[in-house]
Amino acid sequence: MAFAAALGDMDPHYLDNRAGRAVVAHPMFPNCLEWGTFQEAGVPGSETLDDDEAVRAVHGTYELELSRPLWSGEVLTSQVSVEVVERRRPGGYRVVRIDGTDEAGTPVWVGRWGQLYLGIDVDDDAGTSAAAANPAAAGVASGTPGDPQKEGVESETTIPLPANFAHTYTECARIWNPIHTDAGVAERAGLPGPILHGSATLAVAVSRVVADHAGGDPTQVRRIVGRFGAMVRLPSELRLQVTSVTPRAGRRAVTFHVLNADGGQAVRDGLVELG
Repeated sequence: MAFAAALGDMDPHYLDNRAGRAVVAHPMFPNCLEWGTFQEAGVPGSETLDDDEAVRAVHGTYELELSRPLWSGEVLTSQVSVEVVERRRPGGYRVVRIDGTDEAGTPVWVGRWGQLYLGIDVDDDAGTSAAAANPAAAGVASGTPGDPQKEGVESETTIPLPANFAHTYTECARIWNPIHTDAGVAERAGLPGPILHGSATLAVAVSRVVADHAGGDPTQVRRIVGRFGAMVRLPSELRLQVTSVTPRAGRRAVTFHVLNADGGQAVRDGLVELG
């Protein structure tokens, strides 16, 4: 409930538990559980980072596959592994995979976080070839950014963000990274100031896609993909531009990008699959 409310998404699907009804989680809610897994279980290899290096991580890419919606009252288990480690020009890049299962051990979701560690190098013997072995990981780790001038825009929605949005999202999502709320920490990380979480930017876009293209029914969401680019400062105004809505393997694929206040692509190659 808190996660949806932090996004300004007051849809009854997420909030109305009267008469003992279960509420469904926002499609991006697994992101919260994944972050908690990082903190509790740790991510293999992270022990090599000191505090100054760890704080330089920014969320670069995200992919989420949902086998079904998540409901209140469930007990879920998540496990973390590393699929990709590679050197990129801005710094080390890592794709972390999180598998979520229910009490019967049945898969519920798979999430993949692409994390970029600004200015942090990768040891020559630390790289993995998982991207070649795992096409899904390779898809998140690489690709050509979309160009909003060439793709064409089917619809555009403006999303206002207040100055306190990152603080509210931090507490409600329980995703604590001080580069999003602490000016001093952001400066030490080489940023111009606090920036909004990539996951928050993607989540507000997903809310609008659900409202506009799924009849307000979040249980239709089966896949979410986004690549994070231009920074989002606060207060701000985002522009969600939907570029296509097409059939794809028995689903409907909504492609989009999100522009920041300066017209930069805060989210590029955005995708929500409904089915």
